[in-house]
Amino acid sequence: MQPSSLPQPDVIAQLLGIKDWRVGAHRFGAGRDLWVHTLWWVEVEPSFHAHWIMAGVCAGNWRPDAPVWQKAIMAQGEASEVIELEEDRVAEAINTIPLLHASMGMCLDGVGYRVHTETVPLLAEFRFWNPELPQLVCLERHCWSSVSESLPAARHVS
Repeated sequence: MQPSSLPQPDVIAQLLGIKDWRVGAHRFGAGRDLWVHTLWWVEVEPSFHAHWIMAGVCAGNWRPDAPVWQKAIMAQGEASEVIELEEDRVAEAINTIPLLHASMGMCLDGVGYRVHTETVPLLAEFRFWNPELPQLVCLERHCWSSVSESLPAARHVS
């Protein structure tokens, strides 16, 4: 599957309830303005199957004391499912990754991951394949468990 057949970031953002794919203020008017604190996006790239995307947002009303909410989406082509999250295990796993870990490994076929994260002070993108580093194994496990465990039992939100 070509990346162009995957939903674009702004489409994913609108499905998650924000105007476009960016952190900061999202003005909707009538007291519905939001502040997006964090965004993350993981494209899962199996060698011999269609790619799919998981993305998450942490946002709240545009007040310092406002409670935050978290949502995630799983999408492929035109199909998508949005869920509300009590805890965002994928975001937690992304926060633990040592980005300059030296390795002599080499990857051929398997599953690759393209990760994009965004906060107000930081924007980061990285890729990894067939993880062996414990933090990357944890991220991979949370990506797959989010799909296999959360979606069938999740309450659909719009």
